[in-house]
Amino acid sequence: MPTPAEIIKSALREPMELELKARALRQAIYMAADPTAAEASLHGELVEIEARLKELQARTVANEEIEPETPVKPARKKPKTRGGDSGQSTARGGTTKGGTTRGGGAAPKAFDIATGKSKPAFETLGPGPDVTRTVGELVKGVGIRPEIFSRSVRSPSGLSLPGFESAGLEARYDIRMAPVPTGVYHLLSADENPLVEVTVKCESLPAKRESARVKVQSFIEGLSANHVKTFELEEGESKSIRLLPTLLPDKTRFMTEVQRATLHVIVEDLDGVTKLHDSVTVTMLARNSGLNAMVDPVTKKSTDLTRYYGAWVTPHAEPILLLLRQAADRTKDKTISGYLTGKADDVTDQARALFETLKSEHKITYINSVIDFGAGASYFSQRARLPRESIDQKSANCLDGTLLFASLLEAATLKPAIVLFPGHALVGWRKKGNDIENETEEEILKNWTFLETTWIGSRSYEQAVNFGQDQVEREIIKDTFVMHRLMDLRLAGIFPME
Repeated sequence: MPTPAEIIKSALREPMELELKARALRQAIYMAADPTAAEASLHGELVEIEARLKELQARTVANEEIEPETPVKPARKKPKTRGGDSGQSTARGGTTKGGTTRGGGAAPKAFDIATGKSKPAFETLGPGPDVTRTVGELVKGVGIRPEIFSRSVRSPSGLSLPGFESAGLEARYDIRMAPVPTGVYHLLSADENPLVEVTVKCESLPAKRESARVKVQSFIEGLSANHVKTFELEEGESKSIRLLPTLLPDKTRFMTEVQRATLHVIVEDLDGVTKLHDSVTVTMLARNSGLNAMVDPVTKKSTDLTRYYGAWVTPHAEPILLLLRQAADRTKDKTISGYLTGKADDVTDQARALFETLKSEHKITYINSVIDFGAGASYFSQRARLPRESIDQKSANCLDGTLLFASLLEAATLKPAIVLFPGHALVGWRKKGNDIENETEEEILKNWTFLETTWIGSRSYEQAVNFGQDQVEREIIKDTFVMHRLMDLRLAGIFPME
């Protein structure tokens, strides 16, 4: 009889194969000598694939189940959540067209050659087996091995037995982040995106004690510092604590593949003998795994993570600075001066020099390498190269090229933007140094230049700019259009990861 993991793997195989086939067809259309004719001949096959994907998605969502609560305990109210980090737009709704994000709906599912169509996401077949334990079981040391495809880990309430001086504490925890996006984890906040949330209630107090002093802590074994919170509870009082243990940079910097790690959650009565300690397995994504959105396993709400691609824009990386020096020799005055002259033509001259340096000296070409592992079927993730990796490997897909060119522009003291719409990413930059808040669509098209980075290896600078401009003119009127200005991201605290 197949195990739950085998059943899920089998169910996910067909959607994955269909996604890869659709991506290959879109690439064939893009690379064809006559894209219009190629699209016409392959359109029927793409429609069939998309219809099958929608059918599979509908079947999967219909099979989704909610994790059962412990029958003897009333269901706990789910905590209220906010959309994202304070001061930052998270979901694309209610923002101006010229702001960091705009439009509505979920974040783009993936970035590849421009298709004009979004790619469907998939939910897992269910939450997996019940992996919960009571606090009493924790004290007794009952083992736990969460199913590898489990959507979330939740411990039901359990009452610890008070000792001579111990308070009776009821505690439970929820894993609020699965998987863990290590590339942008350090930019998240415990209030908005906790890794684990622990709720403790003081059911009873021994005589002569007015309150219980409680310590809650959590850490990822060998990979993080210990996040500790202490507080007091009166009898009958409860409190929820959100924890986000800080990852150790020297441990995660070279995490290039997905791996499993052990998360510890500990609740202690500081004045008694009660000690509650649980450990669960969490999935740590590779540092360069890019997630467009993150779903809270408890609330099922999605947080847009596309703005965190700003962390991949690394203007101070040594290969970027060396390439910038090479590009200076290609400008008309042999300098990279940013907006100092105040002339749009000088900005164009510098951008063209960057393009030609990538094309002629570094031989950057389009390679559609996006395969990523570990995020699970509920997410669409892709491997995003760091700019230094794209230079070293002489290759980039549309997202890689966008991040690389944005890094060079920012290093040149120009003002770039990451532009995203379903299936694609490209780079933009301001023609002049002045900033305009809440730009209209017309102002964006007038004040910004856009470039198709997948054309670096095969077309001229003028062709890449014309194609990029045409795409933005077509997409900017749609709700799915997103434009992240790097200056806004930096002001919001999204800094380079290296």
